[in-house]
Amino acid sequence: MGDPQTGETDCYGPYADAARARAEAHRRRRDLDAADLADVVVAVAPCSRDEVP
Repeated sequence: MGDPQTGETDCYGPYADAARARAEAHRRRRDLDAADLADVVVAVAPCSRDEVP
């Protein structure tokens, strides 16, 4: 999630699968819309499980 007004970002996860991540993103979007925060961005992005050396 990213708030263009404050410049703050939050990350959530990992989720067991893509469907769960999408469901959580939709829930967050509904909550933000209900709070009149339509300018906050909610996105789902894949993460690699590979370890960084």
